[in-house]
Amino acid sequence: MTVNLPPEVHQFNCDAQLLLQPDTPYARSLQAFIYQKLRQYSLEGYFTELDVFAEAYLRGIRYAHQGKPIFRSHAWLKRTAYNIIREWKRDRSRYCDAALDDLLDQGAVSHHDDFPTEAMPRDEIWIGTEMQRVMHAFSALDESDRILIYW
Repeated sequence: MTVNLPPEVHQFNCDAQLLLQPDTPYARSLQAFIYQKLRQYSLEGYFTELDVFAEAYLRGIRYAHQGKPIFRSHAWLKRTAYNIIREWKRDRSRYCDAALDDLLDQGAVSHHDDFPTEAMPRDEIWIGTEMQRVMHAFSALDESDRILIYW
């Protein structure tokens, strides 16, 4: 059974295959770029270069299926990877803010024995201490568990 792919999709697939070969300069450049951006946005413990590449590739396929050609696949994937990393960082920040609000709203703060109850609700020092405890426990998890919790 032969599947007739639009020429834009076929071309993008060919370009992406070249970028998956580790000995090509474009592949090394893209991988280094993605790694650097993951570190810059403090996401290297949660995602790998392959995670970002896979998402960028899927977006490229969807884009090419619309009949829109991708002329410089390497540059397009690099820009898309950068946007993905920014989106994931924004989502992660939003999630952390919501989780902290939920923690405070559920009254978990009032059960803490080290601080007086009156100072609990928005005490920045206490929040910082608790967040450090949460982040320490989170970093002790397996990478697969961290990704699962993130999602």
